Amino acid sequence: MFGQNKIENQVDEEILAVNSIFYTIQGEGPFAGWPATFIRLAGCNLKCYFCDTEFEKRTAMKLSEVLARVLEEPASLVVITGGEPFRQNIVPLCSSLHELGITVQVETAGTLSLAGFDWQNIHVVVSPKTPKVHEDMKYADAWKYLTHPSFIDDADGLPLMNTQRAGNTARIARPLNEAPIYVQPLDFHEDKDLSTRSMEAARDISLKYGYRVSLQTHKILGVE
Repeated sequence: MFGQNKIENQVDEEILAVNSIFYTIQGEGPFAGWPATFIRLAGCNLKCYFCDTEFEKRTAMKLSEVLARVLEEPASLVVITGGEPFRQNIVPLCSSLHELGITVQVETAGTLSLAGFDWQNIHVVVSPKTPKVHEDMKYADAWKYLTHPSFIDDADGLPLMNTQRAGNTARIARPLNEAPIYVQPLDFHEDKDLSTRSMEAARDISLKYGYRVSLQTHKILGVE
């Protein structure tokens, strides 16, 4: 547990629209396997047809309330996700968590950014869903791509899938820096054959191009 008494100095007027806060295991990307407290923020500016996350329900929470909830759990890692976290001003939240000695990871589709965001101390994982991302994503720590076995660019193994319209193709934005690239099989839920083919595609892409595989460890372990 981190210093509860430090919360008293936070600005109560800072309000966030929160979908949920929960303690689990980070299953994806560079922090896979770490116990983590997730702050899932409400709302998204995209409409990915395969999205399996409920993020529209929301509760207005003061920054101090969010921090207090985080400190109820023993995790030294906090993952801020959504929806799209950069739709809200998460700069004070990230700064407060960093000051408490907590490692912070932000998961974003990369289309938005925030003035004053601490790119040096906050870990950002970009999972592109559109042909372009914000230029600030050049500071990201990692890139994560969802693999669909039928929509792969032979030039680099990364997606040609249009995430905003099923069945159409679009060249998803490529990394803006040399940060590690993760390929993650899409989970097709009831279609086990397609899920298996997606996993095989991620395996083959990784072996051919040297990307890292992300397997949604939390689902394998049966946690949220």
